[in-house]
Amino acid sequence: MNKIQRIETEYKKALAGNQFNASLYNDYALFLYRYKRDVEASLKQLNRAIKFDPENRMYKTNYIKIVKSRGAAVKKRYNLFAIFVVSLMLWLGFSGYNNYMNMLSLFIVAQIVINYQRTLYKTHD
Repeated sequence: MNKIQRIETEYKKALAGNQFNASLYNDYALFLYRYKRDVEASLKQLNRAIKFDPENRMYKTNYIKIVKSRGAAVKKRYNLFAIFVVSLMLWLGFSGYNNYMNMLSLFIVAQIVINYQRTLYKTHD
């Protein structure tokens, strides 16, 4: 068992013994985000912290930061995918893909995929 796994085990033990400790949920959420890169589990723990201490601004700030980081990651993936699609279209165009109907169909497929990626990005904001 490595150090990260031992720390997580200790957090779970502490939470089992004290299920209403908002500060502990917040700390565990930050641990999950920083060391395990588990955004969903981190947000779940922060929701519990906010549930037990709704007036604490730090918990809400941590929640917002993690949600924004998730949106930035999705946006980065979308941008990389758009660059890939455009590069593919240019490569096919320069390598003798001269049939205009085929180029048009490739362009339409690329637009459909890019629009799908945009909808994914909007749902994660």
